[in-house]
Amino acid sequence: MTAALFAALLIIGLYVPVIRVFALWAMPLPFIVYVVRNGLKSALPLWGAALVIAFVVGGGPLGLFLAVVFVSGGMVVGELYHRRRPAFAVLLGGSLVYTAGIIVVFILTVVFLHVNVITYVVQLMADGIDQSEQMMKSLGQDPGNRLKMFRERLETFRYLAPTIFILMGTGYALITQLIAVAVLRRIGLGRYVEPWMPFREWYFPKSLLLCYLILLIVGFFHSFAPGSVWYIGYINLLVVLELAVLIQGFAFIFFYFHMKKIHQSVRIIAVIVTFLFGSLLLEVVRILGILDLGFDWRRRLRSK
Repeated sequence: MTAALFAALLIIGLYVPVIRVFALWAMPLPFIVYVVRNGLKSALPLWGAALVIAFVVGGGPLGLFLAVVFVSGGMVVGELYHRRRPAFAVLLGGSLVYTAGIIVVFILTVVFLHVNVITYVVQLMADGIDQSEQMMKSLGQDPGNRLKMFRERLETFRYLAPTIFILMGTGYALITQLIAVAVLRRIGLGRYVEPWMPFREWYFPKSLLLCYLILLIVGFFHSFAPGSVWYIGYINLLVVLELAVLIQGFAFIFFYFHMKKIHQSVRIIAVIVTFLFGSLLLEVVRILGILDLGFDWRRRLRSK
């Protein structure tokens, strides 16, 4: 029954345009539920059966690749739930499996299909910028430095494939985890689900701040050649650490609002406004994250 349900979801995900996204999100769920109930060892034969079914109904290698990613991810997440691991551990395990799967699929599409998705997306965005420039000139407007800035960012985006894969894998793991929690509680398996830590209590290790500051210092005194291995590694690691510091800053803001008993809706509105008004407010939030990591502001506020 689990394999049949997976086959149905796979067919929907491959051939039904409107609801395929929802099917892709739900594809690991049958294996999560099965492993939570029965453990990982009893699910290993099911893993092999699912791969065979995916190869048949998925039209060959494409269905097989998807099955390897979704089935493996579902079993890892199910085993973590079966062991009653914390929510963060489940998210980390799922993120690692899905990110690795996305990277493998990307490599296979480049090697066998000669299609580079990153290059294709960059080219589409570059064509859009060119069309915008032509339209602005036809209307008598000067594009100025605005489109030049977009082009520079687009060149940087070309080298951010590792970060994009990590964000995609983590985002998919988070969505499927939220769905899995609702399903497990609905079918009476909620005892395996550990609650999430409130966002205001999220902390990153202080070593992250040290790594971030070292990267900033290295970037200040040395510039890497664009396209080199060192440049790609530096820019991807810097973006990941900046996102982590930004999350730390938002966690501090949520903690402060909670301490002042400000309503939850105001906190959400503050996050939306921060992203809408761009880089200046984001820099402020990032500075708050650095200060919270370096000086443990939340502990100081608690003591007061």
